Amino acid sequence: MDAISGICSQCGASLERAIVREVRHYEETRLMQVTCAACEQSFFAVATEAPRANPISFDEVIVAARALDHAHSLSQLFGPQFAS
Repeated sequence: MDAISGICSQCGASLERAIVREVRHYEETRLMQVTCAACEQSFFAVATEAPRANPISFDEVIVAARALDHAHSLSQLFGPQFAS
């Protein structure tokens, strides 16, 4: 798997030596599990083949995380067409 850039938010170590495992793949998007080689903290990252035209902001991530946390069904997230 490709190396990733950045630093670990827990210990500050470079993620160049992190263990990266692809969890899911859909078209040009990959969901990867990343484990820091220094402190072994694990987190998920999304990689795309091409850079986004409009990068997602930190505030957008917070809004999405809150919506996911409060949702009890897909219809609460995406509308009544997803009601079970």
